[in-house]
Amino acid sequence: MTKAQLIMDFKNMIGPAGKGSEVDNPGLVVWLNDAIDVANSAILDVIPDYFTNLVTSSALEGQSEYKLPDDFEKAVLVSVTYDGTNWVKALPLNNIGQALDLYQSGVVNFNQTQPYYYLIKNIIGFQPGFEKTIANAIKLWYAYSPKELVEDSDEPDLPRRIQAILKYWMYANYLDQNDEHASAEKMRQRFDFNLEKMVNQLVDRQVDQPKSVEVDVDDQGLYG
Repeated sequence: MTKAQLIMDFKNMIGPAGKGSEVDNPGLVVWLNDAIDVANSAILDVIPDYFTNLVTSSALEGQSEYKLPDDFEKAVLVSVTYDGTNWVKALPLNNIGQALDLYQSGVVNFNQTQPYYYLIKNIIGFQPGFEKTIANAIKLWYAYSPKELVEDSDEPDLPRRIQAILKYWMYANYLDQNDEHASAEKMRQRFDFNLEKMVNQLVDRQVDQPKSVEVDVDDQGLYG
């Protein structure tokens, strides 16, 4: 649903006889984006990689640090190539203090067969760094921060059934500003209950194969 459709969905809910001071469209959009933020956060709490993008970047000779995308939230998967042909997964360092090659000389602690990366502010750094310039040598899958709805044609990055309950959060705010706080709390609880139920339904996103415990025997006759 577009922003315009979601606003109309809310207006249809309260009807023409809404009590108390009315709220104009800009105010409703604020409530709508607040509801979307709550839904996004609930999804990210249980599915950290739900909102995921892939970007590629060229490696530059002698450069080990690169700017992260503006909407970056969390790194999901990082892969690099040092020769333009062979790709290897880069592993995360807990903090920049583990990137020893940055602040000590004469010792090589990292190698190209098992690279690592670190994150600091809006920068991703690699150890070891790149020895030559290679086009599209860095692949970054990352969890992004969904953008707010601005234009009437904008759509939230949410499943349709979650979009349908956003009006409950908006209605709770509407009731609050009319001093109907008990009713507002009930509406907010309704929103929370439905959101939790729908998010839990998203957890198992692959049903191609059932989840099960596999028992196998190795060459020594041991079970694993």
